[in-house]
Amino acid sequence: QQEELDRNLGNEVPAKVAGETAPEAEKSRELQLELKRIRDEFNQQRAKMKELYLAKEAECKRFSKEAAAVRKELDEAKSQIMVMEYNREKDLEEQNRRAQEEIHTLQQLVQETVDESAFSNGEVRRLAEENERLRTEQQELKEALAAAQQDTPSLAPVLNQAKKIIRKLGAADSNSHDNLEDSMRKVNKYAQEDAEVLRSLVVPLEEEIKTLKEKLRDAYEELEKHPPKEPNPDNPQEPSTNNPSPCEMCSNYESKLVHCQEQINGEKQKVQQLEKSVERMKEELAKEGAMRADLEAQWQLKREDHKAEVQRLNEQTAKAEQELAALRKDYGQLKQTVNDELQKLTEEREQVTEAGGKRGFLFKYLQTTRTLTLTARLTVILLPLSRGTPRNMLCEGHADEVTLLRDQQHIREREVRRAERDYSNKVAQLEEQLRQQYQHYQRLAAHKEELERADADNKRQISELRMQTIELQATNEKLDKHNVDLKNKMSVLQEDLANNEAVQKDFVKLSQSLQMQLEKIRSADTQVRWQDEEDIDQCPNCRKEFTVTRRKQHCRHCGTIYCPPCLTKTVSMGTNRRPAHVCDVCHTLLVQDTAPYFSREPPQSP
Repeated sequence: QQEELDRNLGNEVPAKVAGETAPEAEKSRELQLELKRIRDEFNQQRAKMKELYLAKEAECKRFSKEAAAVRKELDEAKSQIMVMEYNREKDLEEQNRRAQEEIHTLQQLVQETVDESAFSNGEVRRLAEENERLRTEQQELKEALAAAQQDTPSLAPVLNQAKKIIRKLGAADSNSHDNLEDSMRKVNKYAQEDAEVLRSLVVPLEEEIKTLKEKLRDAYEELEKHPPKEPNPDNPQEPSTNNPSPCEMCSNYESKLVHCQEQINGEKQKVQQLEKSVERMKEELAKEGAMRADLEAQWQLKREDHKAEVQRLNEQTAKAEQELAALRKDYGQLKQTVNDELQKLTEEREQVTEAGGKRGFLFKYLQTTRTLTLTARLTVILLPLSRGTPRNMLCEGHADEVTLLRDQQHIREREVRRAERDYSNKVAQLEEQLRQQYQHYQRLAAHKEELERADADNKRQISELRMQTIELQATNEKLDKHNVDLKNKMSVLQEDLANNEAVQKDFVKLSQSLQMQLEKIRSADTQVRWQDEEDIDQCPNCRKEFTVTRRKQHCRHCGTIYCPPCLTKTVSMGTNRRPAHVCDVCHTLLVQDTAPYFSREPPQSP
């Protein structure tokens, strides 16, 4: 439209000027050339402004795209940080909850162990009191048996046997505090054996007592049948058959026998009570052993669980430290990214400021152009009135161009101000995000300190639990060592018990042998001492048959036939003090300063 206007103006002006004079036509032509030159310059400036505007618009679009990309990246980073923080808080809460549960479980285990230990100590004290009571009863039994032994020396073997039983029971009771199960089992076994031996000794005594009672009855009947006679004064040396002293001795003997019978019955009752006590202690021992086995099994399981829990806590702590290091690394990267973005935005802001300076320079250039345009307008106004039509058209064209340029300038200024506001808002948002990130970093640092404190508390609790575990292990080792010592003592006591059993068996054999020897000595006055060789086929001592090489040989004192290996003792006899072979029994009777034959080895059973 402007070019068409220029063409019309160029055509009309020559047509109107054709009738004018040559000087005026020359002047008008110069003005037209000047106007054309100004229009060309203006068109060039407008083209440059258009190019600059397009370049700035493209730069603004690029900045907008970059800002949108940065905003998107920040939103993504913020969402990732929020997700990471949520996951981390959730994991930390789960770890704290598990740690609290584990600590609570360990505390319960320790409390249960302490309660079980207190219960075990109470049971041990109760068993110790029971052992003390049994020991007191045993002491009383020992005193009673000692008194009975002084009163009735005829029951010495029985009392010795009862003492051995009490001594064995006392030894078993003294060791029941530490190793009750084995000792009570053996004590029960030995008590049964001792009871059988005691019965084997008591039954013959009861039979002998019955026999003596029958003899006493027969003696009373004989005394009643034969009244006492006066002693013969002519024969004072004749033994008096009517002396009342034998009856008194018989009555005393009968009273002693009755007293011994009562003592035997009392001992039987005490033995029964001891057997009941042994059964009761055996039951309590079985319960104690079962409870101890359960406690050991539970303690072993709890110790394994505690080790597993401690290992799991260590693994969780290491995992939390790794996650914290990863969070620190992510935070450092994010901080570096934000700093880079801020640096980039600062540079872009400087570029925008520089562009604003360029726009100021352009604005000044436009003002200069405007001044030139106004000057041209005034020049046109000074033209003659006869040329008013072209001048008005030229002024209107310049006014339109100036208005267009002014509008474009306003639009550019508004766009520049809008871009500045956008960049200012963007910088403010980035500063706000940076402030939020810094606050988040502070929260992470505070949470890290809380985690470190919680970790320190957990380590302290784990250390305390380890110390308790070490103490319990030391106590367990001490108890195991004590148990080994008690087992050694038990082995020694078992050996002593075996020796005592052997001695007891030897004592029984000796008692039987002595009884048989006593019967032989009693019946020696009613029999011929010198045995006939044809009546004896084997040695009464070693029970071996006589042969041609094993010849028969008489004892020179009792006349009994023995084999040469069994007749090795000799005594001096006669005025010539010849050595004579005698048996072991006769050697013991004839030689008073020698040890009894049964002191070196148990005699053969007769």
